[in-house]
Amino acid sequence: MNAPTEGLVYVKGCARCGMVDDACRLFEEMPERNVVSWTSMLCGFANSGRIEEALRVFDVMPERNIVSWNSMVVGLIRNGDLQEARGIFDLMPERNVVSWNVMIQGYVENGRMDEARSLFDKMEEHNVLTWTSLVSGYCRVGNVEEGYYLFCRMPDRNIVSWTAMMGGFAWNGFYKEAFLLFLEMQKNHDIKLSIETIISLAYSCAGIGFPCLGKQLHAHVIVNSWAYDDYDGRLYESLIHMYSTCGIMDFASYLFLQNWKNCTTKCCNSMISGYILSGELEKARIVFESMPCPDKISYTAMINGYFNFGQVARACQTFNDMPNRDPVAWTTMISGHVQNELLDEAMHLFEEMRLQGFQPMNSTYSTLLGAAGAMANLDQGRQLHGLISKAQGGFDLILENSLISMYAKCQYHEEGMLREMNLKRVRKVPGCSWISLEGKVHQFFQGDRPEFSFNYVHGTYADEGWSNAAPADQDAYTGRIGILSIKLELDVTRATDKALVV
Repeated sequence: MNAPTEGLVYVKGCARCGMVDDACRLFEEMPERNVVSWTSMLCGFANSGRIEEALRVFDVMPERNIVSWNSMVVGLIRNGDLQEARGIFDLMPERNVVSWNVMIQGYVENGRMDEARSLFDKMEEHNVLTWTSLVSGYCRVGNVEEGYYLFCRMPDRNIVSWTAMMGGFAWNGFYKEAFLLFLEMQKNHDIKLSIETIISLAYSCAGIGFPCLGKQLHAHVIVNSWAYDDYDGRLYESLIHMYSTCGIMDFASYLFLQNWKNCTTKCCNSMISGYILSGELEKARIVFESMPCPDKISYTAMINGYFNFGQVARACQTFNDMPNRDPVAWTTMISGHVQNELLDEAMHLFEEMRLQGFQPMNSTYSTLLGAAGAMANLDQGRQLHGLISKAQGGFDLILENSLISMYAKCQYHEEGMLREMNLKRVRKVPGCSWISLEGKVHQFFQGDRPEFSFNYVHGTYADEGWSNAAPADQDAYTGRIGILSIKLELDVTRATDKALVV
């Protein structure tokens, strides 16, 4: 190995190991430098967070290749300067698929999906990473429909893209759809599961209370020895959450104690909630008091648990000990007092909440309206009605129903109630259901006969072959999630025992 090559190896090694000052010294001593050595220094500074020095190296480089440009864009994105990264990206004399993917991923990670989609549409060539980034990004901002539309249009999928879509469904509450996607992957594609897939499915099991498949997932983890690869603890975290939510506390406790040293606050919160749901308040208290740093969720869960068991004094003490209160904690306190028929104290807490500058939530008002109705306290109910009108100017369905219920329980005569509701801009919406198929929204009221049959829905699912088809009309996907839910009810139970045979 000649001297220049040896010097380059040392520079690259020091830069990659974070020894940037050593790399810089060796770089200055090099008799000859090329684009590789310059890029190594640029990456070393950028990866260490010294972005200004990385920019100076980039500016004085005698020549740059595509790796140099991409490295600078990556460094700026990782250091939070998305605007400067886009400026460098726009100046690039040539771009490859990595350049586009890096910039798109930067926008995705910052929730700027319009800019990410604009770049995606300008790309001449997309690979599976490009598609997966967009799918994951849309799901992350809650636009699951658009994410699923893109997923269905993907020409090729790997375990990462399948898992991204399953995770998108799970994180947004579409647990059944996550299961159906899993079953489709296992049925028609020779793809092995990953740890991330197990995590998404474990949360889905918790979401719909499906411990049967959850236990199979756990068995799959044991058989494949994946516990040894759970470096960040997220796998055990998901399993503990699943068992706790499903009320299987002996399994949850075993996993929790087995990994006590690595348990996160989220794991402890799952255990606290699980014990409370299972009626084991003392065990929940032990976990709570053993936590080094309880968060808002920990405190709120314990407050709620004490109220559920009628231990009002302990709930109040826990609330008083809470370092950083939020509207959820205040609402839990108000609801707990109402639950224990301490209505005057609940109203006092409500006033204190407002005095301390916390904005009441819809559920706060709904709880107090329910209490006013239960006590037939019309004056209090009308006072709350006025506060809601001034604070929000509008009403959602829950508040509308709470107001109507309150007035009815107070035996406020119908004409007066309707006049009051009209003055406060509240309208009564009839109960109905919606489903969208082929771009058309179908609305059903009580007593209506549907204009399409279940066979049509089932046939649409079968005929489209949703796993590979990509209809030209994006609106056709609007009803796809609803269709998947209907089909899942028939398939998921039958498929559970076979799903994990790999």
